[in-house]
Order: sequence, then C-alpha cells, then structure tokens
Amino acid sequence: MSKKREKRTSPKKAPHRPKSKRYYQGVLLADHLYRDNKGRVDYWRYCLPDGSFTKPFHCTVHEANRKAIDANARRDTWVPPAPVDDKVKRGEWRDFFDRFIEWREAQDPKLIGTPSWRNRQYTFNEFCRSFADIKVNQITLELMIPWWDGLTHYNQKLRQKELRRFFTWMQRSGHCRKLKYNPFTTQDELPRLETKPKPPKIRSRLSPAGFVSTYQEAGRRGYTGLQTAMALSLLTTMREGDCLKLRFDNIHKGVLRVTISKSEAQRGKASAARLQWRLADYPGLAEVINQARERSMQLERCPYIVAWKHKCVRKSKVKTHKYQMLPKKFTDQFAECRPDIPNPPSFHEVRSLAASLLSQHGVPVETLQTLLAHGDGKTTLGYLDDHELPYLTVDVPELDAALDLLKL
Repeated sequence: MSKKREKRTSPKKAPHRPKSKRYYQGVLLADHLYRDNKGRVDYWRYCLPDGSFTKPFHCTVHEANRKAIDANARRDTWVPPAPVDDKVKRGEWRDFFDRFIEWREAQDPKLIGTPSWRNRQYTFNEFCRSFADIKVNQITLELMIPWWDGLTHYNQKLRQKELRRFFTWMQRSGHCRKLKYNPFTTQDELPRLETKPKPPKIRSRLSPAGFVSTYQEAGRRGYTGLQTAMALSLLTTMREGDCLKLRFDNIHKGVLRVTISKSEAQRGKASAARLQWRLADYPGLAEVINQARERSMQLERCPYIVAWKHKCVRKSKVKTHKYQMLPKKFTDQFAECRPDIPNPPSFHEVRSLAASLLSQHGVPVETLQTLLAHGDGKTTLGYLDDHELPYLTVDVPELDAALDLLKL
C-alpha cells in the first residue's frame, strides 16, 4: 500500500513590515524625507522614486515637511531626467580648461595627483557648468558678478587664484575679447570681482573642562585612537592631519621628528616647518607614544601612532594598514564625544587650547608662532582669542611725575 505523497506548499510570505515613524525634535517627518547624511542641523534630502536623493536643502522641519508632501503628491507622475553627457553640460569652456590643465601640469609637474590640484579641477568643472550657455568670446564681467557674489568666502578663495591664472592664459591666447581686464586681478584700480570678507568663526572654543569630558567619553566608548590624537595635539599643538600621519618610524634615537604638512604645502619641502621633540625631555609625550606602541602590538603592529580597531575591516585604496585611522572616521568619533553645546568645537580647537595653556604659563607669542608653524604672528594671536590674550607689562616709572599736576 503506497503512501500518499504530501502536497508541498510554499511557505507563507511574511506580511510587509510597516515603515517606522521618524521624528525630528518631536515633529513627525513626511514619507521619503530624510535628514542630511552629514548630520547638519536643518538640512534635508528627499528620496526620489528611483532610490536616489536630491541635493541637501536648508530649511526648517515644517518647511521640509511641506516640500516633501508636495513631492509625494506628484510621485506617481515623476519621470527620471534623461542622462546628459558631462561634456555637453560643460559646454565650450571644457576644451579650453582641458588645454589649460595640460599646460599647467607641463609647467609644474608636482601638481599631478595632489589633492589640492584635484579640488581646483573640480572648480573648473563647476565653472563650465555655470557658464555652459555662454560662449567664450561673449563672457563679460557683468555676467560673472551674480555667479561670483553667490559664492561663499571660502568658495571664492578656493577659485580665485587658479581662475586668475586661467583668464590670464586665455587673454594671452587672444580669447575672451569682451574682457578688458582679468576679472580676478588683484589691482584695486581695475574693475574686478570683489571677494567677500572672511566670516567670523561660529564654533565654540574648547575649554579645559570640555577637553577632559571629551577625553573621558572617548575612553568610555573605546576610542583609544582618538584619545591618543587628543593627547598628541595637546602636547605638541599638531593638527589633525599631522597626528593621523604620524608613524613610529618618525622617531629616531629617541627624537620625534615631524614635517608640518600644511607648511610644506604652502612653502615647499625645502622651506617647510620642521619640529622635533627629545622624548627624554618630555616624559608626558613619551608615555603617550609608549602606550600607543603597546596597543600597536594588539593591532597587528600597525605603524601609525593613532590607530583604531574597526569592527568591520574594509578594503581601501587610501589605507596602508587595515587599522589605520582615516580622517572621516576620526571626525565622526570626535563629534560623538565632544560637548553637546551650540556650535560645538572641532578637533582643531585642541590646538588652540594648547596654545592658550602655554601662553598662560609664560611662553611668549614668538615661541608659540614657531611651535604652531604660523607665518604671521596675528594668526597666533587669533588662536588665543576668546581664551586669554597676553598683556604687556607697562614699565615707565616716569608716569608718577604726572601726580605733580594734582598738587596744583
């Protein structure tokens, strides 16, 4: 007697999981509305039907909800934009910028592959897209003013120097005939594009109590690499980039030697600021480095003094060791641990705090300028601003002679 074969049934599909409600400061967010991926306050993104996001836009949460609700109402009729070739978007200017880039790299081969040169090439592409509908020989100063005035001070500073070279090269080649002068010239008597003044810093200073609380919070979270970098910056005034690049082979016969990267980028390798510390004279700094060396043994002998054991180790073209700390992760960790106050301080404020503490212990501004690798003493005084600026002692005994006037 044969057994009846049981009929196989496919397992029932689990019901669709409803979307969890998302709130921001107690306000329910509309569907497909998300906060900025950089965590900026009152910056938003809208998720399009194809899964991509719009560019971040700045407004209040209520205005963002209204925009998202309007976009949701038109969601069924949304049509993806046709792909546009980047060469078409950049217009006629593209050929001239490509030729200028080749000429600049031939004149200065050191530019090739540097991050600053890549950033400047990005600004070239942005310029091409902004003026794609305008011919090269039709460009005028009046057409460039609205675009230039719409940029921030830092965006203007990034573009000004290289665009000045570009338009000098263009006019020398007989192009841009409607421009009588280079619009990016530095001569005050000529009509030009005016640069906005530098805005005041809005980030708060890092107080000694804030440093201690951040350092302790990093320890509770297990961010030992962040603690090492904070100690290094406080003891040496090094920037974030120099701390992350620091390796154990920077130490030669008990001497820590560092070439300041920003100084090297501005002045060149031969004129860059070079600092060294004899670890026997700085036991606190030697202790920090020894502790980092002990942790390095647990991190597969990571050669970097600032290292961190990632939970998920991913391949990277930038890393030379899998436990190397990258700037993005470093910034995120510091943001998690710093004081929760309006306009919170960045890691760079550790450097300012170190300069302030040294000034309070009687270190002159000239010595601080050398230690901070500043080319101008005014920059060093700016680091002391909001902390305690130094006072000059008045030593003029003859001032007491003015008391004779009171006897009249």
